[in-house]
Amino acid sequence: MIVMRYTFQIKPGKDDEALKLAKDGRKNIWPSATSRIYTSNIGPNNTIVIENEHKDLVEQRKHSSQVVAKEEWGPWYARWTELITGNGVNEVWNLE
Repeated sequence: MIVMRYTFQIKPGKDDEALKLAKDGRKNIWPSATSRIYTSNIGPNNTIVIENEHKDLVEQRKHSSQVVAKEEWGPWYARWTELITGNGVNEVWNLE
């Protein structure tokens, strides 16, 4: 198993909107992934982390291809990029 971890810095004052949008994406755009959303409590402010579990990188790539092919992806992603600063950090972790 692997965990894809996406870490985003959210623009100041946009945390609630970004969290709502992330939850909407988890529900409507990538519902097939085992997914978690984290918000900062102690540590970097204005941070949201989205994690998705996959069997392996092949499954992850297939899932990502399916997600970006959805009609809802473009408008969702356009809104998301308005709420974040920079590109974020993408990591792949082995789940032991």
